[in-house]
Amino acid sequence: MLWQSLGFFFLGICEMSVVVPTLNEEEYVSKCLKSLREQDFGGNFEVIVVDGGSSDSTTDLANALADKVIVYKNKPVGDARNLGAKLAETEMVAFIDADTIASKGWLDSIRESLSFTGVVGVTGPTLPYAGSPLDLLAYKVATGWLQRFSMVFGLPHVAGFNCAYRRGPFLRCGGFEEGRTLSEDLALSLKIRYEGQLIFNKKMIAYTSTRRARTYGYGRLAMFYLMNDAIFALTGKSLYYPPVR
Repeated sequence: MLWQSLGFFFLGICEMSVVVPTLNEEEYVSKCLKSLREQDFGGNFEVIVVDGGSSDSTTDLANALADKVIVYKNKPVGDARNLGAKLAETEMVAFIDADTIASKGWLDSIRESLSFTGVVGVTGPTLPYAGSPLDLLAYKVATGWLQRFSMVFGLPHVAGFNCAYRRGPFLRCGGFEEGRTLSEDLALSLKIRYEGQLIFNKKMIAYTSTRRARTYGYGRLAMFYLMNDAIFALTGKSLYYPPVR
C-alpha cells in the first residue's frame, strides 16, 4: 500500500512508535489500527503489531494496516509489548491493546506529554466505546481517578492498554514484567518511577471493549483485582489472568 511505502521511507524521521499486542483479535484489530491511521497528528509514526500466534485472521488484517507484523508465539502480553519496543525506530513508544480505539488526538497528547523535561511516561482515561452508564462509571473510576490517585501517592499503576514511555528509560528498567498474565503493567510502573515522572493527561483518551466485564461481571472482577493486588503487594507475584475473546 502507498501509505506503507511512505511510512518505511520516512522511518528515519519517525517521531513515535505504537505497539499493539494481538492474539485472535479479528473482531477488533482493524478498528484499533484504523483509529491509529486516522489520527490528527502532524508527524510520522510507525505501527508495530506483535502477534502471539493467532489461529484466526488477525495477522492478515494487521498486515493490511500496520508497518510491521511480528509473530511471537505463546508469550504473555508484556513480553509482546517489550519485543515491539525493542524493534521500535523511535524514542517515544506508545502501547494500545487490539480491542481498544485511540481518540483522534491520542498521539498528539502523547507527544505533548513526553516533551516535558523529566517526564518518562504518560497515560490517560480509557472509556468503554459501547455499554451502559455503569460501564462508563466503572472505567472512569478505574482508569481515571484511581490512576491519578496512584501517582499522587507515589505508587503509580499505569494501565498497559493505554500508555506511552520514553524508550530509553523503558528499556533501562526492563520494560513490562515478563512471564506475567497480570500486573505486568503495575510492575513496570513501580520500576520506571525511579527514572522520571509519570503523568496523567486527560486528553489521552482511548475507548476499549467491555468484554471482560460482560463475561465476569464487575463484582467478581473487583474481588479478583483486590485479591491480586494484595498478593502482589505481599509476594510480588500475581494471579493468572484468563484470556477473554
